[in-house]
Amino acid sequence: YIQHISINGNPQPILPLKLGDVNIHRDLDVLSITSDTEFSLHCNVQFDLCWFEVSGWYFGRTAGLLGTLNNEPYDEYTMSSGVISNETQLFTDSWSLKQCRQNKLAQTQEVSQEVSDACTSFFRTGILATCSAVLDPTPFYEMCMDLGMKSPPIRKGHPAVKGACAAALAYIEACTALKVPM
Repeated sequence: YIQHISINGNPQPILPLKLGDVNIHRDLDVLSITSDTEFSLHCNVQFDLCWFEVSGWYFGRTAGLLGTLNNEPYDEYTMSSGVISNETQLFTDSWSLKQCRQNKLAQTQEVSQEVSDACTSFFRTGILATCSAVLDPTPFYEMCMDLGMKSPPIRKGHPAVKGACAAALAYIEACTALKVPM
């Protein structure tokens, strides 16, 4: 549980905190950093899931892993060099720090039955199906399988796998943003 934050190495008091036009507060498991006019960043600290929103001022003025935010799908994979790619790995590596690039020699892990069952129940057999006509669950299912095999349980003795739950929460947030009640 976050009791304080550090700004330039100096611990600040318990949240909420206002720094100029930026507000930082926590509501249960969601830490929020919002600007009075420009952006908001919210993170579910229990599930390592964040969502970011920007005002219309940023329309077409962004680049990076979050895309160009200009409603044009053709340039979403604009690399840090300004060249548009059609290869996901090349695109992500162009924005990555060298130590964070994907190791192409990494061995694939076997997905446990628990993770497979959880991801299937979330995305394939109907628990989140009310949104599937609006938002394709396939990338979230793949994220569920990938994160599920790489993450621990939510807490010791808890049956849920943190990564699989994070993928389900990401899908719920994306559906909610598209005005599909979940």
